[in-house]
Amino acid sequence: MARRRRRGPPRCRDCNAPVVFFRSPSTGTWRPFAPRPVDPSQQHPGPAYPVEGNVWAWPYRDLVEDLMVRHRYSQAEAEDEAHDLPWHIPHDCPNRRQEATR
Repeated sequence: MARRRRRGPPRCRDCNAPVVFFRSPSTGTWRPFAPRPVDPSQQHPGPAYPVEGNVWAWPYRDLVEDLMVRHRYSQAEAEDEAHDLPWHIPHDCPNRRQEATR
């Protein structure tokens, strides 16, 4: 019997909120993030990460260093490039927060 594929965006297992998954370039693990990008210059409830190639969520300083080496950018050019990428915040599941406080 064939398994059906789930339709629609991926969802959090605990709270059923829509999420997107991005990979960490340093560890290779996939983490859930809020599906909509945020403005990096505004305050957020948590840290925001620039996302490169719709796959990799980088710490800002690591991305700037990588862009400087990979594309031979100056620091200012690499910072501008990183700032122009879409930024996402990690998904903060309210159900997991409640379990942690018990």
